[in-house]
Amino acid sequence: MPTNITVTSNISSGGFDNPDLEYLKYVAPRYYGYNALVTKSDIEAAIISSGYLTSYTDIGNKISVFDGQNYNNNYGKIYFSIIDLGVDDQNVSAIKTILQNKAIYGLSIEYQKSQNFTGSITITGTRDTKKTNKSITQIRNDYEKNIEDAYGINKFNNSLSKSDLIILAAETDPGLTVKDSNITITLTKTLDLDTDKTVYFYNGISSFETELVSTNLSTSNVKFKSTSVTVPELNGFKYIGAYLSNNTAVNEKVGIFNPTTGFIMFYDTVDPTEEFDITITPSVDSINPINNMAVAYEVNTITIT
Repeated sequence: MPTNITVTSNISSGGFDNPDLEYLKYVAPRYYGYNALVTKSDIEAAIISSGYLTSYTDIGNKISVFDGQNYNNNYGKIYFSIIDLGVDDQNVSAIKTILQNKAIYGLSIEYQKSQNFTGSITITGTRDTKKTNKSITQIRNDYEKNIEDAYGINKFNNSLSKSDLIILAAETDPGLTVKDSNITITLTKTLDLDTDKTVYFYNGISSFETELVSTNLSTSNVKFKSTSVTVPELNGFKYIGAYLSNNTAVNEKVGIFNPTTGFIMFYDTVDPTEEFDITITPSVDSINPINNMAVAYEVNTITIT
């Protein structure tokens, strides 16, 4: 007698008709990246423990690790910078090898030289004789020393605001008063357009101007200045102009800059014969270095009345 067999089935679930990319993003680093460098903190720790920076003090503020996606839209790449080390330094090569060998699968690691700025501070303050017995000279010297001790070292994490300087003035001496309207901060960077035609300032720009330099644009030396002329093709960008010492325009379109993001770029047609300094006046009251921007601040003048 034949046996009746009943077969039932259920529709399978839980799988994917096509690969789930979000799931793969989660699983792949954990599969391929076993015992690897995953986070920026991992990479920073590997640099510090590499043994190639034994001469550094305050090493945590002398290295920077940043994401290519946020730096230059270069996905799948991590950059690192170390103050005072060029791209050809042997220590950089050795550290890069360590990092790349331990990086998760598919991630590329590249070195970028730090973008070093020098901040110049000019302050005017007042002395209240009812609150202090110190002389103007004593207060000025103490205030200048405190500023240099707190902000005078070239490092990546060297944010400075006008409110910081106001608080530091009160901490220096109760009789010293400084207002934000009496503080000016400018930042200077040395440029070599033969090697790099871009500047990443990462803060708002009110204006900038360079020293005079010999170029292919004129028989006389020229200086480069920010202009208010907008670039039609690029939203938010304005042109950089080249001018003689008497401010006569030589070429009003030698580059572009973004006053909001702080990005500055010179065109390839500009060919200076030497390095030159660019001085930037920020449009913000607080300077916040990010990525590979490093700053050391120095006092220009402190005037106390």
